[in-house]
Amino acid sequence: MGKKLIFLAAGFIIAASLSYASDKKVDLGKIVVTPYESEVEEADAGYTTSIFDGAESRQQGITSFRKVLEKDSSICSALSGNYGGTAAVFIRGANSHHTQYIRDDLLIYDPIAPSAYYYGWQYLPLDNIKKIEVAKGPFSSLYGSGSIGGTIRSFTKKGAGKPHIETEISGGSYNTRRESIYSEGQIKNFFYSLALTQADSKSFSAAKEKNGNSEKDPWHNFSSSLRLDYDFSPTLNASLITHYLHNRYEYDRLSFQVEDDDDNYTHYYEGSTEAKLSHQINRLKYNIVLGYTKIYRKGWEDNFTDYWYSGGTKQAKLEGEYAVNKIWKIVSGINYLKERGEGFWAPSYVPKHTAISRGLFMENIFRPLKNLLFSGTFRVEKHSKFGQHNTYSLSTSYFFEKTKTKIKASLGEGFKAPSLYQLYDVYSGNPSLNPEESQSWEAGFEQEAGKKVTYGSTYFHTYIKNMIDWVSTGGWSGKYKNVGKAHIEGVESFIRFFVSPHTSARLSYTYMEAKNAVDNTWLLRRPNNKITLSIESQSKKLKVFFDMSYVGNRRDSGSFTLKPYLLANLAFNYTLDNKKEVFLRIENIFDEAYEEVRGYQTPHVSIYSGIKIRW
Repeated sequence: MGKKLIFLAAGFIIAASLSYASDKKVDLGKIVVTPYESEVEEADAGYTTSIFDGAESRQQGITSFRKVLEKDSSICSALSGNYGGTAAVFIRGANSHHTQYIRDDLLIYDPIAPSAYYYGWQYLPLDNIKKIEVAKGPFSSLYGSGSIGGTIRSFTKKGAGKPHIETEISGGSYNTRRESIYSEGQIKNFFYSLALTQADSKSFSAAKEKNGNSEKDPWHNFSSSLRLDYDFSPTLNASLITHYLHNRYEYDRLSFQVEDDDDNYTHYYEGSTEAKLSHQINRLKYNIVLGYTKIYRKGWEDNFTDYWYSGGTKQAKLEGEYAVNKIWKIVSGINYLKERGEGFWAPSYVPKHTAISRGLFMENIFRPLKNLLFSGTFRVEKHSKFGQHNTYSLSTSYFFEKTKTKIKASLGEGFKAPSLYQLYDVYSGNPSLNPEESQSWEAGFEQEAGKKVTYGSTYFHTYIKNMIDWVSTGGWSGKYKNVGKAHIEGVESFIRFFVSPHTSARLSYTYMEAKNAVDNTWLLRRPNNKITLSIESQSKKLKVFFDMSYVGNRRDSGSFTLKPYLLANLAFNYTLDNKKEVFLRIENIFDEAYEEVRGYQTPHVSIYSGIKIRW
């Protein structure tokens, strides 16, 4: 009965949307940057890349970076304790620490986390984000350590137009409130954009209520984002981008199961600053980037388990792009990364340590024929601890004009350096660790069927070796060692169609087998099957959004199996006039009971609404 209701609801939304006539055409042309570190039309790319528009996501009432990513069928996430909890993001089955996050030009991650990765997806707001790109596959040849499963990159919006201010106030289920203020504009050659956001929730319990838990876990989040640009000339630009984030939440005790605990809390602080100079001289474009990041975590459980961790990076890079001629472009760069970290959680602690990476890469992008694109990238990375590591990647695509068919393929290597924690923790660290390594390839096609329908399918395969796992040496003691291997393969398919000039839909499906190659067990929290459906429709004033996802069985720790679930959301955005708009979002509209991590509950049907005013 539930599935019938879902399909009926989807049909109702499509039918209703057709009644709102509009002559607006949808622009299919999109540019991707992440797979090539250069602007390439998405239609020509040999890599599979998903693109999400920040403004459109905000119109849907989506406030979390993580929820945007979940609209992709090849991405799965697992959140321990909703709202303020930490999130793992898996791209095509790779580990969460194999997912690399780049904000504009800076690598963002926690150097002192056990696997030195980024896990603040749930904390990140969408305010001041222009777009998000998810490049799937290894991109260590471009960006260095970390990009085995893929690279997620967000771009901060550059201010434009007459200076103005926008305020937004919203609220809803679980005593949730959110306030934000945004301003952007251009004053002669000066551009700016600024976003300040605060969000709170007070009535959600992370521990499952059906297990006798009733204590609520309040959550508070504050973030700021500022971008300043100055155009000295049409070919010379300078920019400064800063981000700050503070997240505070209470979490519950994990013993044999997740249980109420009213005095466990944690603080998460994240900051980054980037200064960039961009210049073009005839056929040569180059960028100089200097940056700094810091992540600080502290928490308290009882008098014996107070803890804190502090990690940061200093980053610099010089990149150039030279158009040799109409068919050949060279992208090359050097980068410097210094990471540092220290921490304490009784009785374990990590003394202050640093590591330095220096990288040099060169990429050649060829277009020998009108519809043929080929790229090849090679990178040399030198790490202060494990020495030199070389990686490469290749990609190609060809478009057959007669049949409107695109074929594409790519292959490459990835690697992940050991973290400072894995190297130097006094109880479990191992200075002899080597980098994790991967080899991946994909091949697929995309087919246009008339002007309204496009469909395609891509096979992907990844093998990871030297995976770093904690190995027990007796009792609670253990060491990190290179003992793990993983084998991942699957098929990612989609169909996109336009019901009318103002209504579009996209259905995608990913089948995947992600297994530990040592004992042939399934990797944790990766589904065999995931299906996503997104429908969007708009008139002159009303926009309607519907999305639904089916997530199959997943293995959790302790050999437990998480049941499949079907999650559907519905959102409306209505423009009152040129200065005001209101929105309504209903999440989990069929009140599905599901788990992403065993023992942690997820929200029931939830309703949120708000208003945005432009001054």
